Amino acid sequence: MVKKREITDIFDANCKRTGKTLVRGEKPKEGEYLMAAAAIVRVKESYLVTKRSPRKSMGGKWEFPGGGSRTGEEPIQTLRRELEEETGIVVYSRQATFLRQVYYEKFHLLMQVFLVESDARREDLKLQEEEVSDAMFVNQQGLKQLYSYMTDIDQQIYTEAVSPLLFAGSQ
Repeated sequence: MVKKREITDIFDANCKRTGKTLVRGEKPKEGEYLMAAAAIVRVKESYLVTKRSPRKSMGGKWEFPGGGSRTGEEPIQTLRRELEEETGIVVYSRQATFLRQVYYEKFHLLMQVFLVESDARREDLKLQEEEVSDAMFVNQQGLKQLYSYMTDIDQQIYTEAVSPLLFAGSQ
């Protein structure tokens, strides 16, 4: 079976589509950006983290579920598709709240970060073997302890989007 090549839109610095596309894996040029979405899934006082498959780059590292947009997708659509593909969690738009955009310079990536309120349990998850090798729900302290085991983009997401969320919730 031949794997279908994913095509993604190219964006400018203002998150506007340029009309150009790239094949997934190709690098954008200077001033061009790719769009992606990440889910901070919260179940009561716990947060979902997934472990990257050892077959992927940065395999074995922990991350927040998510991934790159396909051509024509809006960030919320990317979030919903990626979360369902990787974990089996179905997200309705009303469950997702945009937190912030995180710019990841290494890949010219505009990461749209959403808080997803859920009642998912570990035993309900259906992990996508090619993408995810494990998953767990951890509390705030657990997230802090996992920080050094996260991918660099997820460390940035934690610092710029999750940490302020946790701090705001503790006041």
